[in-house]
Amino acid sequence: MNVTLPNGVVVEGVPEGTTKQQVMQKAIAAGLATAADFGQPEQPQDLSYALEMEEAPAQQPMQAPPEQQRGLGETVAGLGETALAIGTGATGGMVGQFAGTVEGLAREIMAGNYGEQEAADRIEQLAMQRAQQLTYAPRSEAGQEQLQAVGEVLQPLEAVPPLAELQALASASRFAAPQATAAARQAGGAVAGAADDATQVLNKTPFQKKMRGMIEATEQGQAPQNEAAKYIIAGSGRVKKDRLAMETIKQGFDEGVVSSIKAASASDKKAMRDMMGILRRGMKSARYARENRPSDIVGQSIVDRFRAVQAKNKQAGQKLDEVANSLRGQPIDVSQATNDFLSALDAMDVTTRQVKGKVVPVFEGSAIDGLTGAETAIKRMFNRMNKGGQIDAHDAHKMKRFIDEQVSYGKATGEGLTGQTERAFKTLRSSIDKALDDAYPEYDRVNTQYADTRGALDAFTDVAGKKFDPAGKNADKQVGTLSRRILSNAQSRIPLVDAIADMERVARKYGVDVDGDITTQAMFFDELERMFGSSAPTSFQGLGEKIAETALKTKAQLASEAVMGAAKKLKGVNDERAVKAISDLLESQN
Repeated sequence: MNVTLPNGVVVEGVPEGTTKQQVMQKAIAAGLATAADFGQPEQPQDLSYALEMEEAPAQQPMQAPPEQQRGLGETVAGLGETALAIGTGATGGMVGQFAGTVEGLAREIMAGNYGEQEAADRIEQLAMQRAQQLTYAPRSEAGQEQLQAVGEVLQPLEAVPPLAELQALASASRFAAPQATAAARQAGGAVAGAADDATQVLNKTPFQKKMRGMIEATEQGQAPQNEAAKYIIAGSGRVKKDRLAMETIKQGFDEGVVSSIKAASASDKKAMRDMMGILRRGMKSARYARENRPSDIVGQSIVDRFRAVQAKNKQAGQKLDEVANSLRGQPIDVSQATNDFLSALDAMDVTTRQVKGKVVPVFEGSAIDGLTGAETAIKRMFNRMNKGGQIDAHDAHKMKRFIDEQVSYGKATGEGLTGQTERAFKTLRSSIDKALDDAYPEYDRVNTQYADTRGALDAFTDVAGKKFDPAGKNADKQVGTLSRRILSNAQSRIPLVDAIADMERVARKYGVDVDGDITTQAMFFDELERMFGSSAPTSFQGLGEKIAETALKTKAQLASEAVMGAAKKLKGVNDERAVKAISDLLESQN
């Protein structure tokens, strides 16, 4: 038969013939009721007014549970059995607890708190509160264990996100509690161990593993993943929501950009903060905004790299001259270089003849016949070679410099050498250089540094243009404007990216501490342009924005924009909050 206790709890399977006194004693012993529930705290009396008997199939008599230590596994099983018994008996406590759990879960998801231990704690508190509102609050350990069964009830939903994580959170927090209590009563000091067990469960959920893996991979230098932008790893090792990142994304910033900001180096973050400083001042002063743009910071970063490589090139040049001076009187064989030069001239049909013991070029009928600039440059080279005497290593070094000046002079004066003539000169220079490198290792070492740095500088100057002056007052602004190409679809993008990468490679090779990433800085600047509009109102992009703003729009488009604007306002999304959000995020990364 079934017996309904005064507090509303239904006890099933009570054997026929069980007295009311026995029912009360068993109920109290099992933690299903207290003496106070029966109206007699001291001595139980007649219970006929409180018990309602219903016939039911005879079952085995109830037995009081033996007093024994429950392990973690036994506790889990007991929780499942208790939750099932209460569920089938339709008790208000279980219904209230489950309803409270669902209500709390919905609240935390809507508030964006899903995944945090604090959220799990609040859900638990609400579940207990709802349970107490519908029934009594158990005071015994057994009763408390019953109401801690939400984690087990949610076990079938383990594979369903986000309930999967909630189930793990609820289960871990509930399983650890009774285990820690029992251990503390017996041995003391075991609470920490139970907490460790709970933490291990929490950290092993699929979501935790996935996010922690993404974040740790980024910290090890891999490309940041957009999906991980909203999360951080707390001190306990658990993944939790990154409030500042979430607010930044809410205000409209791209998740990928936010993820890159969090993974950026200290110098890149400083550059980003400097860009924000310019943006904030520009919002308050139109004059300042006209003269200063966030892209100037990117430009300054590039100019700093150029100047660093330039300094290394100057040092190498000075050292190379010192080494070359030490080669005075030292032998060098340049016969191969001479032959290579003559072969290059022969390919252009330029011949030679002896005039008063000197070798002179003959241009009649050649590919450069009548081209004054090319002819003059070759004549100068022959005059240099006809000075007579055996040249030494120092003379060979000066010959290289002479060739450099010839090529540069031709370009600067407009007398430019033809393609074939310039190649002939470069062939001669390369052959002389090889002869010096092969004969003198120290010259080779210093000369390599000079050539590497010179090549990197020339590559960037070719992209930046002849008017680029790294020492100029506004070099940062000039290069900042140029840096827009880095993320554009312009054909000149690749040469610029390659030139910057080459400068950074050479700088690092020769001991320059190049921290940060130009592409990351350019991406941040590009995102500022997207969020707050072009900082160059007279640029092609700026003009494009003005045209778009003044273009005719349909009523439907205008209505749609109005709705979107109203929605953003309701959500608290605006430029002021966007600036604060990204600024707070950058400050937190300081």
